[in-house]
Amino acid sequence: MRGSRDPARPPLGATRRRLLALTVPVTAVLAIAAALTLGLLSPNPALGTALGLLGALAVVALVAYATVRICGRALRPVAAMRNALAAADEVDLTARLRVPATGDEIEALGRAANAWADQVQRVVERERRFVADASHDLRGPITGLVTRLEDAAAEDPAPVLRALLADALRLGEIVDDLLELTRLDAGAEATVNSVDLSRLVAEEVARVPAGLAVTTDLAPGAVVLASRIRLARVLGNLLANAARHARNVHVSVTVRPPHAFLEVVDDGPGIDPAEAERVFERFVRLDDARRRDPGGSGLGLPIARQIARRYGGDLYAADHKGGAHFVLTLPLAD
Repeated sequence: MRGSRDPARPPLGATRRRLLALTVPVTAVLAIAAALTLGLLSPNPALGTALGLLGALAVVALVAYATVRICGRALRPVAAMRNALAAADEVDLTARLRVPATGDEIEALGRAANAWADQVQRVVERERRFVADASHDLRGPITGLVTRLEDAAAEDPAPVLRALLADALRLGEIVDDLLELTRLDAGAEATVNSVDLSRLVAEEVARVPAGLAVTTDLAPGAVVLASRIRLARVLGNLLANAARHARNVHVSVTVRPPHAFLEVVDDGPGIDPAEAERVFERFVRLDDARRRDPGGSGLGLPIARQIARRYGGDLYAADHKGGAHFVLTLPLAD
């Protein structure tokens, strides 16, 4: 029956047709030439030629049959992988191809497809966590707004309005962070120009609110190619992180070709070396951060690192006793 065909054995495809189109004519020409030659050399040329032509037809048929069989056997793993890909869906991302141990390009193709599927699964799982965590972080301020609005209907509205303003500002910060992450993930470019890191630090430190004592040590010549707005966001995130955990912070800019270094050191509790990479994961907040700032989103440091890497640099937490030490590196402008 037509519908009972084994799906792993596809019909005669373009690859096999091309092989037949190549092998059969060549084989036929050689076989006929051999038959004619043998016929001419035989005692009975007519009979020898006829037998030779029959033999040539048999050889051509045998070659065609062998080509179809061998090609079909060789392409069967490809058909199986094709069917497995066709059966995959967007819900279950754990399915993988059964890679045949052929030691050739087919095995390499299967392994490359599985590696690509691994990357897709990681991206999708990260986005699912992102949506879940973002929804959780937005739910808190929204719930607070609703509760305070209900309280304002029956109480003195002045303190409630101040709390509402704080919640609204927090919601705005979370939305701004989510939008920035979306732009970075999408590869959206911002205006790039020459930025003097020392001048940037001097201007941004002047805007730091009271309560955080900031000292600086700024070297000249630390000019990089980047978006000034995004670098200001990096520094702002680092200073905001220091303000939540410390009272004093020191910002320095140094030049060690081919890179410029911006370092932020505070006198807070510091970061456990084992957690030095986790703080750059989205929505990850260590216990001390949750205690000091329950409303934080855990997006500031991941955004800062992603911006640094966008412009060929990096951001990491260096080992430091007696506080946190963040180092931003960027390549110097030519």
